[in-house]
Amino acid sequence: MKLPLSLPHLRSVVLLLAVATGCSRAQSLAVEPVVEPPEQQAEERPTSTDDLAELKRQLDRIGDPRTKQFALAYKRLLADLEGRPSNDPLVVAAVAMARRHAAPVVLDFGGHAWWDHTVNRFNQQRLGMAWSILRTTGTLKPGMGVTTALEILGPPAHQYVDGDGRLWIRIAYRSPMHVNPALDLLIVDERVVEFRDVLY
Repeated sequence: MKLPLSLPHLRSVVLLLAVATGCSRAQSLAVEPVVEPPEQQAEERPTSTDDLAELKRQLDRIGDPRTKQFALAYKRLLADLEGRPSNDPLVVAAVAMARRHAAPVVLDFGGHAWWDHTVNRFNQQRLGMAWSILRTTGTLKPGMGVTTALEILGPPAHQYVDGDGRLWIRIAYRSPMHVNPALDLLIVDERVVEFRDVLY
């Protein structure tokens, strides 16, 4: 036998059902974000070996490598090289690559005219990259012999004496571009005591 509900009782039941339904719906909508396992996250981030391979791929061809992938790979690799010992496999491979692009006089134009701006931008960028890697790894460092430095960087474009009477030699990339990179070396007693990046 069904007991009739009075109007106040009926309103109470409806209110309780509404509250319960609302709570269930809120709980169903409160979905926690999916967090990938650490292993999966690590797999998606390029390794330093991947970054080095990307730099080699773009630097081994004549062209303008200033792409997002190139910039990111270079930035990550430079940071990862910091503080590693000279015999670390990554350092050895990175230094070998950088030495191939560190001397302005031996950069390959690949059959392009010397005034080709695409080639000149390419050469400017790989010089800057090479010099940064060599200095980060300690391959180029204050205190090294000037002869050893020039074996890596090639012959200087010229030398000059500053206002304090100090001798500098300049490793420079020459092109018809309005601005070109150079690396100035302060020489004291046949040793390099300072490296200075210059735009001229």
